[in-house]
Amino acid sequence: MTANNDEFDICVGIPTYNEAPYIIDTLGSLAAQRGQSYHFMMLDNASSDHTFEIAREAFSHDERFSFHQNDINRGANYSFKALLDNAPSSRYFMWLGGHDAVSPGYLDTARKLLDEDASLAMACGMPYKVMKELPEPEFLELDVYPYSHKRLGRYLQSIRHRSHCSIIHSVFRRHLLDGFPFKMVIAGDLVLISHLLWHGQVFYMEDERYWRRYFREEDIAESFTKRTSASDDYFSRYELICYYLDSFGALYKGDSRMKTYIEQQMIDVFQHRYGIQSLIPNDEI
Repeated sequence: MTANNDEFDICVGIPTYNEAPYIIDTLGSLAAQRGQSYHFMMLDNASSDHTFEIAREAFSHDERFSFHQNDINRGANYSFKALLDNAPSSRYFMWLGGHDAVSPGYLDTARKLLDEDASLAMACGMPYKVMKELPEPEFLELDVYPYSHKRLGRYLQSIRHRSHCSIIHSVFRRHLLDGFPFKMVIAGDLVLISHLLWHGQVFYMEDERYWRRYFREEDIAESFTKRTSASDDYFSRYELICYYLDSFGALYKGDSRMKTYIEQQMIDVFQHRYGIQSLIPNDEI
């Protein structure tokens, strides 16, 4: 193995906004991780329910944790990028939702897999849905998808395959997102997932768990757009499609005629999934 100058093996970014009922369990699942050389960086989006104070009081004694807070709510998209950009240097990175949790061996198992297999871009635990209406966590079988061993196949599968995007919470090789253009669009995590899959496989860790909390829409005060961007601006599917096509154009270096054909296949998928209006700019509708 080549020498590495990274400060940590894995950094975990935890974006939070009004997570007071769950933050102790979330951060507690990180504190319980087996292995060493981890840093856990929480960025709070100006919560109004004392999430930041609760977390800092409970875990400030643990030197693996650092706590940061925005002066105003800047939206989830901002927090995801800020955590990646500002966390200490590390070989691997992961985002953990502020109301989610992971099993004790999650990070150590992922690190060993990624260390040993260069074909892997990321490693993810078995995803389970947690919801107050459910008597116990529910296995998200559709989120465990057998992607192709070929990069183009994986990329196209990630567009065609509809899922809850649980693999966004994988442990992944941090350098694979160097230069990735984060954009303020709805469902931008789909583009990021496809980008990572272009560079390598995802490994599903059968003995590790990712518990992902879900909420009924009527139980959430802010709209999806508000939570994502901290604004009421409308984000259309057209912007997402352009984001996807731009990302693919930057990745694909093959024959131009094949590139045009693949892009048309992508557009056909988008039209089928979102409708013809998703292919038309907002100002033309």
